[in-house]
Amino acid sequence: MSAFQTVGNAVGAATSGDEIWVASGTYVENIVVSSPLTILGGFAGDETHEEKESRNPKSFPTVVDGNRAETVVTVQDKLTLDGITIRNGKSSKGSGVKVEGGELTIKNSILIGNGFNNATSEGGAIYSLDSIVTIERCTILGNAASFGGGISVLNSTAIISHCRICENESTSFGGGIDCSRSAITIDGCLLEGNKVIADYHRNSQIQPKTIVITSAGALMWDSSQGIVSNTLFVK
Repeated sequence: MSAFQTVGNAVGAATSGDEIWVASGTYVENIVVSSPLTILGGFAGDETHEEKESRNPKSFPTVVDGNRAETVVTVQDKLTLDGITIRNGKSSKGSGVKVEGGELTIKNSILIGNGFNNATSEGGAIYSLDSIVTIERCTILGNAASFGGGISVLNSTAIISHCRICENESTSFGGGIDCSRSAITIDGCLLEGNKVIADYHRNSQIQPKTIVITSAGALMWDSSQGIVSNTLFVK
């Protein structure tokens, strides 16, 4: 089979449960995923099926660039993203990745330079509504939104582990993470240099373990339940 020239074309041709391998390069496009898929980056482009585990996102970066047009990746069903860089998205909700009523797992990925600050924007890098979200070993850097410069989680269940969430900004709440009416677990993360005052609201439960808090702007926690463990907040 010949390789597709865009990630979107591969997604459009895929069937439920397929795994898409994406070779190193920059793909300027905006993708909508409407069936269960896995998208893997970090391939040189000449691997065989047996060489799947040899992929290396650091040596062979796979970048999807939204060209400041809209959300880079919209999830309408179930998606696993692994080894992908998401950048230059611009949308009022989820400039980098948006999931509504679905399930998102994102691993070993970089979300950088997504979003913008206006009165209503939410989730510069990731926006989740009525969804299940797992974020592992990701870097979320330099994103912006009015609510949740890095991540906005609304009426969802989220696990965020071993991530760097740094230098994101918000004009309202949650420079790093905005969590509302959700159940969220944050473990082994670094939150550094995020802007906006940290604000812990009513009906919130935080169970800290091994936490040092020296900054503002990291979290906005509203009507939510959560566990924060082994996590460092740095100004």
